[in-house]
Amino acid sequence: MPSRFQTLPRTTTVSAVIDVIREKIRSGELAQGDALPSERELSESLGVSRTTLREALRVLKAYGVIETRQKVGATVVNRGLAAALEIQSFSAHHDRASFLDIQQFRRLVEVGSIVETIARIRPEEIESLRQHVRAMTRDLPPEQLARMDLEFHRRLLEIAGNQTVLQIYDVLERPIVEIMTIGKTSRDDFVTDESHLALLRAIEDGDHAAAQRVMSDHLDIGLRYLGEEGTDGQAA
Repeated sequence: MPSRFQTLPRTTTVSAVIDVIREKIRSGELAQGDALPSERELSESLGVSRTTLREALRVLKAYGVIETRQKVGATVVNRGLAAALEIQSFSAHHDRASFLDIQQFRRLVEVGSIVETIARIRPEEIESLRQHVRAMTRDLPPEQLARMDLEFHRRLLEIAGNQTVLQIYDVLERPIVEIMTIGKTSRDDFVTDESHLALLRAIEDGDHAAAQRVMSDHLDIGLRYLGEEGTDGQAA
C-alpha cells in the first residue's frame, strides 16, 4: 500500500513535518484514533531523519494532538476544539495588538464566568486560593509568578465548569503568561496580590456585582502594563 506521506525537500525542518501532519488532520485524512505509521516508515516516507521526526512528534504530543504508547506508537487524539486551536498556534506570532485582543477576551470570559464560580465554589477552595496568592512571593522569578497567577485564574474557571473555556485557556497559556510576565518584571506585584484577595473576598461574600467589578479592574492591570511596555517585536 502506497504511503500517504510524500517525501519532503531536503531542507525540511521540524515545523515542516508538523505542517504535513497538521494538514492531514485538518483535511480529515487523519482522524481521532488513527495511528501514525511507525517512526521508520514515517521518516522514510517523508525523507527526514529520525531525529527531526521525533522532535516533530514531541511537539505534537506536547500540544495534545497525538499520544504515544509502547507497542502502539503515535495515535491522533483530541479532535475537539483544543486540537483545532492548538495546531493553529504552532507558528502563531503574538504582537502587541494580539496581546491586547487576548486580554480583552479574558475580560469577557472571566467577568462573565464569575457568577457561576460564586454559585459553585466551596469555602475550602476559597482558602486554597488565598494560600496560593500568599505563596506568590517577591523572591520568585517573574515567569514563575506569572504562571502561578494564571493558575489562580484557571482554578476559578475550573470551578465555573465550562470545559470549552478551559480548552481555549490551555491554548492561550503561552501568550497569557507573556502578558503577565511583563507586569511581574516590574515587581509591582502588590497591586495584583491585593486585587486577587479583594476578588476572593467578594466571591466569599457572594457579591456578584462586586466580584465582576473587581475582576474587570484586575484585568485592567494587565492592559496598563501593555500600554506602558508594549510587546512589539517580541515573538511568541
